[in-house]
Amino acid sequence: MVFSNTVVDVGALPAAEGATFTPPPPAYFRMLRLQWYITAVVLLLPAIACISFIENLQTPLLISITFLGWLVLCAAYYFLLFKSASVKGYAIREHDVALRHGWPVLQTEWMPFNRVQNCTQEMGPLERRFGLATLKLFTAGSDGADISIGGLPQETAAALRTFILSRINATA
Repeated sequence: MVFSNTVVDVGALPAAEGATFTPPPPAYFRMLRLQWYITAVVLLLPAIACISFIENLQTPLLISITFLGWLVLCAAYYFLLFKSASVKGYAIREHDVALRHGWPVLQTEWMPFNRVQNCTQEMGPLERRFGLATLKLFTAGSDGADISIGGLPQETAAALRTFILSRINATA
């Protein structure tokens, strides 16, 4: 047996950047806004409890600093949440699925269909309220989902799940 290790012409490879990514629907941003409201209230409750029950914290300066800290924290969370959601998108191509997400570090994950072992559709309470679902793709040997596409309309998630499962069965 002769060992061969030829050089691959990088220019001849198919362009991954040519994929058109589908952004999340407007309902996804409404769901994120509600999630942000809930988080802001949950962060405010311990601060109010501490100020109410600890007399040493009941000075105008400490109350102002606590409220300002809460305000900065909530504003930063809102900014990061919506900035990362604005670049989020998915692409389904003939042989693979891609997910683009993250800010300030933009990540693009590609998974060929021949690596997918299972595909599930999940809906949390907020997702059900807004008619959304999360599609999770699993490969062999992983504990959790390798790619998780959140914020899909329920009908789209179901159709993509059916398509991906048919692709898995076709390659098996």
